[in-house]
Amino acid sequence: MNLDRAWLADEVEASDRDVVLQLLRGELPAGAELVVERILRRVARVTLPSGVEVYAKQHLFPFLRVRLRYSLRESPSRRERRLLALAAARGLLVPTAIAEATARAVLGPTLAVIVTRALPPGRMATHAEALRAVDRLVEARVYHPDLHPDNLRIVAHEACYLDFQSVVLRHRVHAADRMAMFAKFAAGGARDAAGRLCVDDRLFASASEAAQLRAAVDALDAAGRAARRRHRLRSSTKVVRERAGLCGLRLRLREFDASDFDHVRFGTERDEVRDHFGPCRVALRDDGLMLRLRLRSSPAAVDLRALWADADEMSGFLGWERTAPWPWGTQALYIHAHRQEGLSRAKGRAK
Repeated sequence: MNLDRAWLADEVEASDRDVVLQLLRGELPAGAELVVERILRRVARVTLPSGVEVYAKQHLFPFLRVRLRYSLRESPSRRERRLLALAAARGLLVPTAIAEATARAVLGPTLAVIVTRALPPGRMATHAEALRAVDRLVEARVYHPDLHPDNLRIVAHEACYLDFQSVVLRHRVHAADRMAMFAKFAAGGARDAAGRLCVDDRLFASASEAAQLRAAVDALDAAGRAARRRHRLRSSTKVVRERAGLCGLRLRLREFDASDFDHVRFGTERDEVRDHFGPCRVALRDDGLMLRLRLRSSPAAVDLRALWADADEMSGFLGWERTAPWPWGTQALYIHAHRQEGLSRAKGRAK
């Protein structure tokens, strides 16, 4: 693969160059550990021959619309390298980029990779530490819109900021931006049984600031639910949209093999499950790890498509399908049996 203006820092040792160039070409060297893998990007942790540990963020461009979006824009890896250098110049503790490259074609980039030196192991920040870290960003005139707990770590009592792909450097960071950054961190932290934030209001200078935080988190939660719903109703980085039979439609999680759906068999008894889903027929896969809920009567009895669209990542829902394109076509919802309350009894009866 031809790399457009590949860049390597002078500190990269000769013994490490071959492995670093492999990473820049989008390859995974022997011993590489995948930390994150999505359809649009993956992050690998690699120990170089010299013993230095690095992270390689490889941006992939599988869709034409994504390539066209960056056809006239700075590549995400080059932008992140530039922003990391500027943030470090402003006194922030951030990873150091040691290599970066972009491969381009006629319609835009086909690969963009940045390799950064790993920082010492850290821990998740407390709310008080996170608020101080956000204030440090405000002082440095840096707006980080994706400051969730994994992107803010405490290393040797100092805040370390990660993932600068979407960061914006500004002349001034306003109070609303400050609260938005802290809300992003708080939204990914601890909640009580009712889903409310576990944040001490005494952290804030006034009650209005605490109320502003909770309003910002509520907005993030609502936006997250809406995004999950959109993603689950179309092909996305997490969901695959495909045919089911001749005319039907199937939506499934990318990490779940669609061939497993074909191994589902219906139980001999038509048991009803009313706990959460209304009247449904239960089917068991041979290994007993997956249940298939299927409507027995009117589609209005249970809207399985709505259940699939509204589910979060922890629901255990694996896929949804309609066997015909019309609204009254039979629906099926695939779920992990052990994740759903009230289904164990039905599972036992079906056996």
